[in-house]
Amino acid sequence: MAPGIERLAATVTLPDGSPRFVWTDTRPDPITYARIILESVLERSRWRAQYEQAKQQQVGETHSATDGDPDG
Repeated sequence: MAPGIERLAATVTLPDGSPRFVWTDTRPDPITYARIILESVLERSRWRAQYEQAKQQQVGETHSATDGDPDG
């Protein structure tokens, strides 16, 4: 599994074996909360840019699994 995907899994544990995610009713301090939200927005922005770049690279390229010579 890709590292970027694995880090999102709820079953992933920390190096010490403790759970990565612990659900509680406590609220983070405002600075930590703002940092986490900002990091999430920036990550999404990076993903979107990578996606758009990949789409542009495919313009004019054919990656069909059904077109072409079946004998290779």
